[in-house]
Amino acid sequence: MPAVDRELAITYSTLTIGGTTDRLIDGYIRITKSYETSSVEFDFVISASTEAAFATEIASVEAIFRTPFKNLLIEQGSNTILSLSHSGNTGFNTKPTIMKMEDLKDTGRSRRYTVRIDCEMPANNAPTTGILDSQVNVAYSPARKRTVTISGAATAIVGDDARTKYEAIISSFCASILTSLGGTYELGDEPNTETDYENKTLRFTRVFDELIYSQAGTTDDSRIVRQSLKISRSQIGPGDTVNSGAERLVNLSCVYSAWIDKDVTQDLRGVWSSIKSWVYDQIKTTFASGAIAITESAPDYDYDENQITIQIAAVGSTGSSLLEHKQTVQVKTMEGKILVPAWTGNAMSKYLYQGPKTVRRTTTTTQRTLMSASQGNSSGGSGGGGSFSVGIGANDGFKFNLPSGSAGASSSTRGSAEVKAKSDDAGPAFSVVKNDDKPSDSRWIGISYDISRSPLRLGTDSFTFDVLDKTSVLVEEAYTPIASAPASSVITPSDAVYGASDPRGI
Repeated sequence: MPAVDRELAITYSTLTIGGTTDRLIDGYIRITKSYETSSVEFDFVISASTEAAFATEIASVEAIFRTPFKNLLIEQGSNTILSLSHSGNTGFNTKPTIMKMEDLKDTGRSRRYTVRIDCEMPANNAPTTGILDSQVNVAYSPARKRTVTISGAATAIVGDDARTKYEAIISSFCASILTSLGGTYELGDEPNTETDYENKTLRFTRVFDELIYSQAGTTDDSRIVRQSLKISRSQIGPGDTVNSGAERLVNLSCVYSAWIDKDVTQDLRGVWSSIKSWVYDQIKTTFASGAIAITESAPDYDYDENQITIQIAAVGSTGSSLLEHKQTVQVKTMEGKILVPAWTGNAMSKYLYQGPKTVRRTTTTTQRTLMSASQGNSSGGSGGGGSFSVGIGANDGFKFNLPSGSAGASSSTRGSAEVKAKSDDAGPAFSVVKNDDKPSDSRWIGISYDISRSPLRLGTDSFTFDVLDKTSVLVEEAYTPIASAPASSVITPSDAVYGASDPRGI
């Protein structure tokens, strides 16, 4: 039989103090409660009939009251007075402390102890059940773009451990904070979700980025995290013939990068395929002056990080049909000197005779013209789509208007070669640079001309330009007409110029 039979019993783990045991509650139970923690403190006396039994009892109570994470129950008969259940999450992370101090009840076979049990409390009376505390930091970039950091602690509650409860409530909890701030945000980073040993409390940090630009055509694409879109444009002037009217293409470059939420998709190639038209449209919108051609698109897929990075090169046309124009004039003079060797004892001895002098002028013209542009199926953005032409005729090409040089003309007449577009070509006419490196009584006459044409398509992914590269080479020779020469020996302009029925097919 127990020494005293009481209705009041304190049970920690499997050890009971009071009730029907020989462990006697001595004095009052002291209970402290706060929002975050609770504690119970009490005194009790143990005794035994033999030294061995007393030693065993001491070992039992001291061992149990230095074991953490156990349930604490206080009962009055059949009624529960207080339950701080670590396993049931009504009071968790229990940590007992047992103290032996001098007391009159201490004898050879009895001992008085003071025990204190501290525990943490579930956040079950907070505005958001499960959130113990939180802090909100709003940081502003120089552009006043906001980064919102929400941190705090979540706790287990009845039925859920800390992480389970956190995952269930954190989105709505953060959404309420962000709504109060105004603006559109996405979760950019979650660097910390740290639980304690028993998964009863969880410290968290969530970083939200304010969205001030579209994500693939929507306010917030659920697949895309921390998108970065950078577009630059440049125009170079490598050198075109003066007053030719050529307008070079504008160089555009774009770097797009984003993490892709793995919980939404890990199909990186599929994501890029679905958003690239929108990215191309942003390049076109940035250019703003006309059509573009995508000359290079280099996606980089980081499968381990579920991230995509794409580098894009493009060119843009301002609408001018003449993109490049360069004209080079070369004059070659052969003096007609004839050297005939003769032996005089000097190995370098030669007779010098005057032969016919030759002066030739070669005019080389290279030109790139814009024929048409295709701007893809721009359904993913606002850039517009379709194709258009820029006024280059089907018979585009060069022809030569050779200088006057018919028989009977005055020997002092000076001509100049002209190379110009046909009348159905939208490109501007242009003149060969005059060069009079010939005798003053001579004139130029065209003796040969070559024309080559290379139609090319620049670009990819339906953002393309059709251009025509054209090269002409006109060779002229200077001569002094002989008055008695027959007229048929002179090439007249009408002989030199092909009409629309050009038999060469150029």
